[in-house]
Parts: sequence; C-alpha cells; structure tokens
Amino acid sequence: MCIKQEDEVEVEVMSAAEEVVVKEVVAEVISKAVAASVAVAASVAVVAERSQEDELVEGIMGINLGGTSVENKRKPGGAKTNENGLRFEARTRVVDAALSKSADGSVTFGYEGRLVEMAAVEKKKLREYMGEKRGEKLVPLDERGHGCKEPDEAYVYVGNGNGKSSSVLGEKRGIIYIIEKKFQKQGGSVVEKLQTTEFKVRNYRRQYPRYEIVYIYVLSKWFKRNAKVELESLLEAGVPVFWGEEEGSLREVVDYMCSRVF
Repeated sequence: MCIKQEDEVEVEVMSAAEEVVVKEVVAEVISKAVAASVAVAASVAVVAERSQEDELVEGIMGINLGGTSVENKRKPGGAKTNENGLRFEARTRVVDAALSKSADGSVTFGYEGRLVEMAAVEKKKLREYMGEKRGEKLVPLDERGHGCKEPDEAYVYVGNGNGKSSSVLGEKRGIIYIIEKKFQKQGGSVVEKLQTTEFKVRNYRRQYPRYEIVYIYVLSKWFKRNAKVELESLLEAGVPVFWGEEEGSLREVVDYMCSRVF
C-alpha cells in the first residue's frame, strides 16, 4: 500500500498481513542460524578433543600425531592414514621396554634373569651405524631396495651368545633385527606390503652380508581379521608377527629377540 505525503513523495507502507509474514520469515532465519551455530560449536568441541595419551606421546617423541583436531579433519585420507601410522609407531616403541639406555644408543634388555646388550637404531641411522660404528662396507645407495632403507626400528647384536655385546664382529655372531610396523583399520594398499617381505630380507642380507637378518612385524589388529593369506605366508617364511595393540606385545618382541641370542 502507498500513501502520498505533503511533498508529493510516495511512501510504501506494509499492510498488517504483510508485516506478519515478514516477521515470521525473519524469525525462521534467526532460528536456523542459531541452530547452525550450536551445531558448529558442538562439532568443534568434539573434533578438538584429544586424549592425554596422544599429547604425552607428542611431547616425548617431538612429533605431531594429528589426533582429531579440526586441522586433521581437513586433511585428505592419505595424510590421516600417515598420522595414524605415526601414532601407532610411537605407541609400540620396543626400545621403551629396555631396562636401560645409554647416550651412545646402546640398550639393555632383561631376559629370563639375564641381560642382553644391543645397539638401538632406527630409520637412516641403521646405515650410519653399520658404516661408522661397525666398519661395514656399505653398498651404493641405489642398490638398496625400496622399503629397505629406513626401518621403523632396528637392533644390532654382536656377541658370543652370552648377551654381552662386542665392538668387533670377528668370529662372533652378528644379528640385525629389522622391526617393521604397519597400521590399518580399513581396506587399503598397506596390507599388500606384507607380500614383499622375502624381497626385503634378501636386500638387507645384500646390504649386510656378514649379519643374520631377522625380520619382525608389529601390526595393528585389523590385519588379524583381514590378511589371512598374507599372515599364513609370513608364518611359512618364519617371519614373526606381533600385535601392537595387545597388552604385553612389546615384551613378547623383546623376548623373541633375546631368545635368538643364546
């Protein structure tokens, strides 16, 4: 409806019915906006919530495990899978089961009332240790197989079977334990890596021919239910598998390693 004021300017005026409709629309918009704000706040609170255990591991390891932060939620599947793997690796560090650790990287494990000394190395430090500390002639970089360069954890034992580590191999027994960790909780390509174990063992033997190579897997429980064929193949090849999420699994890994020393 329009009315004409004295200066002849027309002014549009809403009728009572029109005013009611406008108020209803505005009220509905406000209601939806408030509901959306509440939902967003709740979602942020949920995804921002992180366990104290993850924060403690991050502090010790000096890495970002991602957790369930908002930033992590924005990352693509591969990035989140990698962060899950890092979290799994941090929680299954065999070195944490050692009785003592030295500044030079050597660790002491307890086994059936005896002490076993080994060198604890990981990732590229294995190659550095074998070249610099053990004096091994290293193969060229391009002769190392993919997946045979930076193990999640590795332990080197040199001795006469009494648990005491020696600085010189000589006629003594040398063992390199390669510990590979795999985490998966749904279908993906990670499980296929279990099929390459024999190749990796052969390549590590080529890199360190004077040492016995003992390959060990620490897996998440998903593999137990979904990798039957691969697990049977590992069993036939004599490759031990331990379940990282089960209580006492790290102790089992240590016992297995130490039992091969004596």
